[in-house]
Amino acid sequence: MTTPGVESTYNNRSIFLDGQSHNKTGRTKDEDEALGKNAFLTMMVAQMKNQDPLNPLDGTDFTAQLAQFSGLEQQVNMNDNLKSLLAVNQASKEENNIFDYIGKEVVSNGNPVSLSAGSVTSGGHYTLKEPARVSVMVYNPDGVLVKEISSGTDFISQGRQQIAWDGTDEDGNRLSDGKYVYKIIARNAKGDYASVSTTDRGMVEGVTREGGRSFLVVDGRKVAPGSVATVVAPEKPPVAAGPSLPGGAVPGGLPPEIAAQLFGTQGAQPRAAMAAAPQPQAAPSADGGNR
Repeated sequence: MTTPGVESTYNNRSIFLDGQSHNKTGRTKDEDEALGKNAFLTMMVAQMKNQDPLNPLDGTDFTAQLAQFSGLEQQVNMNDNLKSLLAVNQASKEENNIFDYIGKEVVSNGNPVSLSAGSVTSGGHYTLKEPARVSVMVYNPDGVLVKEISSGTDFISQGRQQIAWDGTDEDGNRLSDGKYVYKIIARNAKGDYASVSTTDRGMVEGVTREGGRSFLVVDGRKVAPGSVATVVAPEKPPVAAGPSLPGGAVPGGLPPEIAAQLFGTQGAQPRAAMAAAPQPQAAPSADGGNR
């Protein structure tokens, strides 16, 4: 026979679960887990101390509650372990795939702009979904606003655009070369904020690691792989046509310099064969002369 105290402990085992899955007071997950376990055990010990001597706790129910407590804890720990394994697996996939970007051109989400010799050399692109008046704020690496550019009353066309920055600050002074960032504010014809996205495009030169994470090196800048929106394969240069055999056939398997020596570049007869071919001799006549 169970007592109300035992039933209370049994029904309140959700305290343990609440401590595992909820964080409503700003505490860390580990603190909440400790609170749930400690609260559960504290209530159980308190009930054992205050049990009715004439009607003590049933050992069967007590054992069942401990088994449930242990099972719940194992399930929570198993769930945490699975999450860790999934995170490691995902990180491993990203590490293996990141090298596939090398040598390819990528379009990434971001707002960098590079300045060299007073000119923008890379970055500074943005895309408008509708015509809008645009204001561009450029910041130096320390986060200080150095230039504000406005289109005034003019509307910038929708589509991909490039910021019109001449590499100077508000006073017209030339800024030093380096990496800057920019912010875009766009308003449509109604005066509402218009949708605008900033992107960067460049060639992936390599991969670097920092703080335990891998980054793509794009035109000398670090780009997180997760920010890559599009991968563009570089265009292959056209292959120059080599010498051809008479009739348009192409000599296969021969290096260009050897093929040029043998066949020339105009599809003529093989030079070596022409040089070695014997000249035809005139047939002798009946009187001993040549015809």
